[in-house]
Amino acid sequence: MARPSKYETHVAPRLEEIKDWCRNGATDKEIAKRLGISEDSFYKYKNEFSEFSESLKENKEVVDGKVENALLQNALKGNILAQIFWLKNRRSKQWREKPVQTEDDQEKKLDELINALNRRGGESE
Repeated sequence: MARPSKYETHVAPRLEEIKDWCRNGATDKEIAKRLGISEDSFYKYKNEFSEFSESLKENKEVVDGKVENALLQNALKGNILAQIFWLKNRRSKQWREKPVQTEDDQEKKLDELINALNRRGGESE
């Protein structure tokens, strides 16, 4: 008779408990530790057992949504750090520290440089 896997003994019986942990913000590492399994086993089970993987994903999304909503509410109430964080993540192209340059931006800078060099060349004559 085959010995049951740790998934069967340590994980499957605690799926409801794991849902609560996810909703309370537990990380994968914390969940593995609470279950008494290694992180490698945790990720192996996550790949092998769709009910485990889906449960983790769905329940983590619940808490992520709550945090996102709280961040938005703080940003709307005038919390500058929340506003900066929101904009840098939701509108990253416009609000990152070093905005991504488009081809148009690069062409414009090149034109400005050429015009500046042409003006310099005209001054030395």
